[in-house]
Amino acid sequence: MRGLKRSTLAMKLMVVGMAMTLGVIANADPCPDATDVILTGLPCLGDGQLCGNRLEIPFDSCGLLTLEYTTASSHCSDIGMLVYLDGVLVATTDPLPPGTASPVFDLGPVSPGSHVLSLEAYGVVGGCNQGFLESWGGFITLHRCVEPPEIVTSPGAVAACPGIDASFAVTNSGSAPFGFSWEVEDPAAPGTWLPLTDGVLEIGGVPVGVVSASDSASMVFSSPTAQFNVIFATGANFRCTVSNSCSSATSDAANYNVCIADFNCDASVDFFDYLDFVAVFAENGPTADFNADTVIDFFDYLDFVAAFSSGC
Repeated sequence: MRGLKRSTLAMKLMVVGMAMTLGVIANADPCPDATDVILTGLPCLGDGQLCGNRLEIPFDSCGLLTLEYTTASSHCSDIGMLVYLDGVLVATTDPLPPGTASPVFDLGPVSPGSHVLSLEAYGVVGGCNQGFLESWGGFITLHRCVEPPEIVTSPGAVAACPGIDASFAVTNSGSAPFGFSWEVEDPAAPGTWLPLTDGVLEIGGVPVGVVSASDSASMVFSSPTAQFNVIFATGANFRCTVSNSCSSATSDAANYNVCIADFNCDASVDFFDYLDFVAVFAENGPTADFNADTVIDFFDYLDFVAAFSSGC
């Protein structure tokens, strides 16, 4: 034998059932923090220093992945290891004396799903190795984990006027990549949340504004219509759910209040708002489409007057 004492190798191969492929290391809840210590070993093929016989370890993961190889204490020569992830060489250890651990190799993050780690030993002349590697054994320590997303900062409340875009941002921790989905609370059914997509937001068939960047960490709400304050009497509540391949986390809700009659955005509803609207309306300016029906007409004027009369 070159590399491992025969009796010890037999014991180790019984552990893995003389198989080149171990059973899938599955995750229960998916992708929890998990460490697997695998007692293993293989006979080698051929008469060279490269073992020619790869051990395959199928596993499921969706984020961080580290690996450490510890040589069997019964080795009688130094052993090195080639590490492949899904068929690609990702790490190589130096030749290690018996009972020695390699550095911890950071192989992640890996994409969600099933993967295969393959390990192939190589030998060097010395000790009982007289020019070829006959077998190897040891421990594989495989650490898999994904940090679930956690909300660090929820979006803050916004009080705005029609001409100002309102931005709502969330920050989070956890293992990337992340998905972001924004929702608005249904004003007709408090506690029920409606998913947002980019474009004109309609509530009950009534346009209330425009949503953009709804799949990012910072959603923008703009162009609130004259009906916004009618539909959302106490303002709209927005929240964001952040997800990764393990789980999700939802932010606190942020209230958005808009004073639709404050046309010039000076934080005061007065005759100057009326004059400014009339001037834009006379010029067919884009902000004169007060009811957001894509047509500037007398209904925009009537809706503005109604909002102006109601104040904020």
